[in-house]
Amino acid sequence: MKRLIVTADDFGLCSGVNRGVAEAFRGGIVTRASIAPAGEAFLEAAELAKSMPGCGIGIHLALTEEKPVSPPSRIRSLLGPGGRFLKTYLDLSLRCAAGGIDGGELERELRAQIERVLDAGLRPEHLDSHCHVGVLPFCFERMARLAREYRIPYFRLPVGPLSLEPWSGLPRPRLLLRSLMLAGVGSWARVLTRRLPAPGVRCAERVVGLRHSGSLDKRKLLGILRRLPEGVTELVCHPGMADSEAQERYGHWGYDWETELRALTDPEVSAFIVKEAIQLTPADLMLPSGE
Repeated sequence: MKRLIVTADDFGLCSGVNRGVAEAFRGGIVTRASIAPAGEAFLEAAELAKSMPGCGIGIHLALTEEKPVSPPSRIRSLLGPGGRFLKTYLDLSLRCAAGGIDGGELERELRAQIERVLDAGLRPEHLDSHCHVGVLPFCFERMARLAREYRIPYFRLPVGPLSLEPWSGLPRPRLLLRSLMLAGVGSWARVLTRRLPAPGVRCAERVVGLRHSGSLDKRKLLGILRRLPEGVTELVCHPGMADSEAQERYGHWGYDWETELRALTDPEVSAFIVKEAIQLTPADLMLPSGE
């Protein structure tokens, strides 16, 4: 059986993304949303989540670009200029490699983000990380341990394979660079799947959509669905509405949120899923046996 989890990331970053995620769930194929506790529109997203019964809600842990949940004075090793997290995955990777991240401060901030979601009255069913920082060994160990402590049964690891995703869309050099990066990340992620705390925490057999983050149009989405193998696959997507706030805050990503939203809510996509007997998997089907 082909089972598909469709996860909308970045829920809570800004109002435009929040509205897009809600629409992609209510009128499309999204089955769950990853809420970012460090996002400036987190409280709005938390209220929206309560009006979306049946949508699995998880935690999108952020350690880049956003403002921390903890007081900056208590997590100085995680921060860059202006009291915000470091700008990119590479910046965080280099600081980790240089021994510049304090483990206690890192765990304090991760715990604060999880607690913020719980305090909002939400029950997280999965855990993942913004910009894949969860594959960094220093971060993975703490995130996986916290997933078990808080009884969060699913931890996303970007395990590929990229062969399931069509080549198209981004300018070829940029697509090639992203694909090379994801190939390395995916290979290491597969190693990490064997280090997840057992029993109690698991991940999908494969994760798709990452090559086309921010550019997942209908043609690419249908291409992924045509290649879908048996078993459990997670499709990561980024629906949203490109209002002025989204463009000002995240325009440098080059994401086309509205194209992704149209693809996820397109009747042809829904019809294809029905025709191919692909089971859209709600988060509760990923609970460990006996839960």
